Amino acid sequence: MEYLDANRQALRSLQEALQARRVMGLVGAGCSVRAGYPTWSDLLQRMEEAICQREPLLAGIISQLKNEDDVLWRAQEYRRLLADGYGSFLRECFGEEAGRVTGFHKKLVRLPLRHFLTTNYDPILELAHTAVRGEPARWIQWDDSWDLREFIFRSGDPSYSRRYVYLHGRYNKPRSIILTEEDYQKRYVLSDRDADRIAALLATQQVLSIGYSLSDFDVMELFRQVKARTGPGRPHHYALLPLDEGRDPGIFRRRLNGKYGVEPVFYPWTQDHAGLDELLDRLSGSRSRIPPAKPRVKKREPSLASPRPDRAVPVETGTGPQGQQGLSIRELPVPDVEPLSPPKQGFAVSGDEESSTKPAPPAAKKPDQVQAPLRIFVSYSIKDGSFLQRLKEQFNQHAKSGLSLSWTDRPIQTGIQWHQDLFDELERSDLVLLLVSPSFLATDYVYHAEMKRALELQENGQAQVIPIIVQPADWKSAPFAQLQALPRAGKPVTEWEDAGQAWKDIAAGLKAVAAKGL
Repeated sequence: MEYLDANRQALRSLQEALQARRVMGLVGAGCSVRAGYPTWSDLLQRMEEAICQREPLLAGIISQLKNEDDVLWRAQEYRRLLADGYGSFLRECFGEEAGRVTGFHKKLVRLPLRHFLTTNYDPILELAHTAVRGEPARWIQWDDSWDLREFIFRSGDPSYSRRYVYLHGRYNKPRSIILTEEDYQKRYVLSDRDADRIAALLATQQVLSIGYSLSDFDVMELFRQVKARTGPGRPHHYALLPLDEGRDPGIFRRRLNGKYGVEPVFYPWTQDHAGLDELLDRLSGSRSRIPPAKPRVKKREPSLASPRPDRAVPVETGTGPQGQQGLSIRELPVPDVEPLSPPKQGFAVSGDEESSTKPAPPAAKKPDQVQAPLRIFVSYSIKDGSFLQRLKEQFNQHAKSGLSLSWTDRPIQTGIQWHQDLFDELERSDLVLLLVSPSFLATDYVYHAEMKRALELQENGQAQVIPIIVQPADWKSAPFAQLQALPRAGKPVTEWEDAGQAWKDIAAGLKAVAAKGL
């Protein structure tokens, strides 16, 4: 009875999370096997057969390798023996023609999951997506740095359509495949980058594991690390798992809760895993379809707000977690309960304490007054916080002479998807200031996400972008090089004999822009 109550409660919690669109899927080999793709043992056997077919003289070596228990090392040896036939072998085993979409896969992609992560190499989820929606699926390879950066920072953005992300590579790109001992070492041992990125997703998003046995040591170790840093509290993730008849569900649940932060929803184990299909049917009722993304409408609001939490960085505030550079799990702040996103802090520029959440109504412009304040967004690297402070001070000084501005430093909204909130602020901005420095140009999110969108807004006539050159940097080759920069002639602030004069020049330039109303 206790087991049934706990399982019902877990299912109810998962349904609520799905309704809130907070969950992304993690799909394992169990889903691919249903499409006719090989299991791990089948794959090794096919590799052995392919090698012997290519080089019959290697049959003796293969018979010896088959006795080795270390399957990752065996796979490494098999790949070496396949040589230049490795790519064609993968396409034959995992290509579109090697599998078929079933009702199970259609149910899976109909779930209201934001995105899908998969450790599989085959495209069965893409094929199911196309079969259900009648449109091609958008997919990302984990080693595609450009697309991956965008995915990490926009994964919670409602306007960012579903992506199918291949954590361990896709069949058509052999070099991306994580299959052998050497591959796993490169991904999870020799470099922290990929592991930290996956851990960042686990810390900021809720994940539902489907067809995943939770036996992948390297991936589960990341779940374990995130749980250790999260500490006590409710499990953040979910898993649909078969329960063997002889296994104690209470002990199993407590281990998954305490060690990995995973809340299991069990179904009775059978050879055909019919219980999993029944669960998908019940979960599909959480929301029958994922609504299309609503286009964002540019709003011109007369209030002035300038949140710029560079990767959730506090701006001179006495509360809140410390800011992080990048998305390293070693630095990522994770709340105790339902850490859907790292807390976000920033500053607002406004004449009203509540302007960051409630824009002030438009005020009538008097002939002898400067136009109503414009909504400003400041994009900067956390390493340039001192320059941000000088900019704030300069605004305060000019508030008495026409720029009626005051600064408020406080959390924008903690506990929500911070990158989504940040992009919303950017979309509403009239003026975007880029604090340009070597750190700014080297920061992936700032340079590739914020700046890219800001320039699009400028091109569409929705905002004006002004680079402020605070330190010498190779910005002449940047996409914003053609824009008029501040201070005068784009001379970096740090190269002025009197930095105060540089900041006065910047403030005067911005005041002139505000007076013109863009």
